[in-house]
Amino acid sequence: MRLDSHSGMRGMLVNADTNQPIRWAIWADTDTGEYEAFRADPEIAERLGVALASLRYRGRARLRFIPARVQPTPKPTDQRDASESMREAKLLWAKPIIVVPGQECDERYCHALAEWRTAMERVIEPIVGDDGKTYKRSIVTEVKNWCPKHYRYPQRVSLRGVESETVVTARPQ
Repeated sequence: MRLDSHSGMRGMLVNADTNQPIRWAIWADTDTGEYEAFRADPEIAERLGVALASLRYRGRARLRFIPARVQPTPKPTDQRDASESMREAKLLWAKPIIVVPGQECDERYCHALAEWRTAMERVIEPIVGDDGKTYKRSIVTEVKNWCPKHYRYPQRVSLRGVESETVVTARPQ
């Protein structure tokens, strides 16, 4: 199957022998194993004035293509669904996820499949609802995926900017 950057398919091209990703691929033929890619990030190189033709290289390897999963965009918090967004945030704090190819650990240089997801939560100003009660609010600012080796606890940032780890009942042993 021939893949190129203009076909609309998004994902990660992996050298099946070394299990290392091939970054900044321009095109690849998974049947023959041939591919062409940039040696460095083309957007940064273009900003620095480096000729893109000098960064191109070709290679041949046993290739595997892992399609990207589309991440849902978070909806803005509305006063009417403040309690619902809190419930969603608590569900995202720390939960096991299904191991899906292409969803790697967020630890630098770790390419293991992620098994846990944790969230960074930021507390925001409380609001007064229609019933006159004050409701605490928070938003999820970052979601990280971890393998059991690099697991980190979810964190919460208070109104004053103090970070603290959140105690969770389910975590890798």
